[in-house]
Amino acid sequence: MNAGKQGDEPGPLTAQAIISILIVFFSVFLDFMGVSLVQPILPFYAEEFGATPTQLGALYSSYSGMSLLASLFMGKFSDRFGRKPMICFSLFGTCVGFLACGLAQNYGQLLAFRFLTGIFGSSISVALAVITDLVPAPSRPKYLATQGAVVSLAFIMGPGIGSGLAQFNIQVPFFASSGLGAFGFLVSIVALRESHPTVLKQRALKQQKQSDLNEHLKNTENAPITGDDRNAAEQDDKDLEDMDQIKVVRETDDADGENGDGDKIPVQVWILCAVNTLTSLGFTAYTSMLALYLIEVFALDSLSVGYVTLCWASMSVIGNVTFIVLSSRMSTYKFLLFGTLIECVASLVLPFLTNLWAALSVVVIVVGAAAGVITPASSALHASFTTPRNRGTILSLSSVAQNLAFIIGPLLHGTVYGIDTGLPFFVGGACLFLAFCLVVMMLCKWPTLRSVPHQTDSTQSLSVGMYVADTVKRRDYMKLGKALGVMLSERKYNWVTYMPRVIDYLNVVLPPLSDAPEVRTEEVKFLETQAYQGYEAFRHGFAASVAVQH
Repeated sequence: MNAGKQGDEPGPLTAQAIISILIVFFSVFLDFMGVSLVQPILPFYAEEFGATPTQLGALYSSYSGMSLLASLFMGKFSDRFGRKPMICFSLFGTCVGFLACGLAQNYGQLLAFRFLTGIFGSSISVALAVITDLVPAPSRPKYLATQGAVVSLAFIMGPGIGSGLAQFNIQVPFFASSGLGAFGFLVSIVALRESHPTVLKQRALKQQKQSDLNEHLKNTENAPITGDDRNAAEQDDKDLEDMDQIKVVRETDDADGENGDGDKIPVQVWILCAVNTLTSLGFTAYTSMLALYLIEVFALDSLSVGYVTLCWASMSVIGNVTFIVLSSRMSTYKFLLFGTLIECVASLVLPFLTNLWAALSVVVIVVGAAAGVITPASSALHASFTTPRNRGTILSLSSVAQNLAFIIGPLLHGTVYGIDTGLPFFVGGACLFLAFCLVVMMLCKWPTLRSVPHQTDSTQSLSVGMYVADTVKRRDYMKLGKALGVMLSERKYNWVTYMPRVIDYLNVVLPPLSDAPEVRTEEVKFLETQAYQGYEAFRHGFAASVAVQH
């Protein structure tokens, strides 16, 4: 079972990649801070327009519904046009949407503007794609969990700030959200760099072709054109056309994959989407019904419920941090498995608790921590099946699965709450148990999922088994040449001018391998280890020595 394709994995993190990731974190924080600022005051704002409870529900559902639909095309478009344009598009739309909501004159306008704002509320899936583009698989869960912590932090800070701003005027939180979107848009435009590997390669190829054309025009400006020159030019054009048709990213001719075609969605992704929907349905029992449950069953006032919600959200951040610290020691699937099981048990136990502090302990400590683990684990697992060509699409499917639960969940739990106050938590526990069963089934079906990914895993496909020569075609040679040329051009090597030296260098760093399987395995591991050590030494040691000299 291959989680993604090894050839598509990003290299070691560079300083520029880390800067891009930090900018993405900041942009997403601003985006979700804007959303959370208006959450506590939306009912009061709608009340000014005479909205009924049903109409208030429509305001929430309109945003979630449009976010769900937007997730579908945002991810797909980011795979086609790049990550940066889609993040900027989302932030700009957030700015415009919240500004329009703040200027609404009646309920109809407010509802229409909520629909508009929801269209742009899908930056998270593209942000996750950026992280997946830049971070190697072994380190990826930590960064995805950090992204989850950033979102949780925004939702912890936002409601309190929004309530405070509303004291000046009920429209101020909307204008503040619009300002945050505008600031995030400007930061992304100026500082964020494109991360999509295929888009970057296409740009490099375009620049290389333009450079080659300029060089050709310069060299042939005064030279007479002969018949042989025309024939050679025609052959060069044919070769270039063949080359342009070749994609550096591996396609359907891959023989190693359960992923198959570069655009095909693996079956594991669809199972994980089902798991994501089920765990989110379990989670919405708390987001939609917990406040009402605490008020009716334990007679808490609204201020006390607010404190409980704040502690619960803070505990989810602690869950995120726990995942970050331990993700290198335990399989991400096991995190998802244990988190789902713990939240399932807590949901089934909660309705039987009659002591307030016992109930709060279960809600805040157990459910909060479990939710903080489940969310980043789910994102990391979806990301593990991506390639550059389908990364945005797969991560947007994860977002769609979650948003679907956020639409259905409150309606479902609200209906069963009218039958019995504890029933929403039983329904949520049942959904979590089904998710747990699906994860167990995946671990039984694909045992390799139980292991923790390591950087050296990519050597296995190169080293296991007796050596059998590949059947190499002309297209394969051209494909390798194109991939290598693009990589060298991106890294500022004058490989055309110094091609003999480049070939000699490759001959030195890629020595012949043994035919014996065990020896090949150790040889490849040794070469890979030396390569990574050399890369790090070059980045840090050489740069430091140059700085000292100057």
